[in-house]
Amino acid sequence: MIDLCKASADELGKYKQVWAFCTDEMNARDQQTIVDYTKAGGNSVLFPYLPDREMNQKPCSIIRDALSVAPSGKETIDSPLIDVFEYKDIKCANPQIIYSEESLSGAEVIARTITGSACGFSKVLGKGSVIHLGTWIGFDTEGQKPVYETILGKSTAQLRQAWTSNDNIAVRERFTASSSAILFIGNYYNEEHTGKVTYTHPQSGEAVTIPYSRGEIVWPALYAVLSPLCLEVSEGLKILHCTSDILGIEENYGQIEITLYGDRDLAGEIVFEGENVNKIISATLRGKTVKVVRDENRIAFIYNHKHKSEMILNIVIS
Repeated sequence: MIDLCKASADELGKYKQVWAFCTDEMNARDQQTIVDYTKAGGNSVLFPYLPDREMNQKPCSIIRDALSVAPSGKETIDSPLIDVFEYKDIKCANPQIIYSEESLSGAEVIARTITGSACGFSKVLGKGSVIHLGTWIGFDTEGQKPVYETILGKSTAQLRQAWTSNDNIAVRERFTASSSAILFIGNYYNEEHTGKVTYTHPQSGEAVTIPYSRGEIVWPALYAVLSPLCLEVSEGLKILHCTSDILGIEENYGQIEITLYGDRDLAGEIVFEGENVNKIISATLRGKTVKVVRDENRIAFIYNHKHKSEMILNIVIS
């Protein structure tokens, strides 16, 4: 969060998108900062008003003048709803500031009240653009989430480094200075959920999935995984990711022993990559050969976790 009253347009330029909650009062300097940021290529999101005076009540409509737009009135509706982009009946707040069709010449109408009046638009300004909603949609219903996602998607910003096919599964990725990362996957709910996780490769930027070689898997209730990404275990060989807790790694006489622990209801998977990945011959777990899936650059071992017990994965390298 940045203080608009202290920021310059150049400072705002560090951000792909700037959101500003605007009342009908905003000082001239702050209005000009938003206009300058946008004209320089920024993406501004302004709601629920376009100011028309300064804090001392002196008339000031710098943003309106730059956009050549002025409201035509307001609507107050019991249980207010609007249509935003392709999303219908999105809960919002009263009043809704509306605009005549004529005043929005050159703009794209993106939101309408339930009476059909335009209350939101997107318009190019210089090298950038302004998205304006003449209301506040809050964030207290599930239907509002895709609206925010759509608005955020109008910027060129990368919205997340990791994501899931199931919103009930939490996932976060954090990078290190050494081109590796840590991935957290958690199911906070008291029931299991099925899904696939996708994260960003810390070196190549590639989108990699967990599981690597299958569809969705079951994530046990009240359980979390903390996996290293691109962890070097031997020269030219790295663990890309793992669904088990890695408790220890030892390399002896052409073999790598990795101590693993995990929930019995979670599918076990450990994926390796690196210039020496093809030197991996086989792997055993509890004396049994582990299922293997290979492609050109990686090798994945698939296994089952033993209930409340550590396991040693023995990998043979040529």
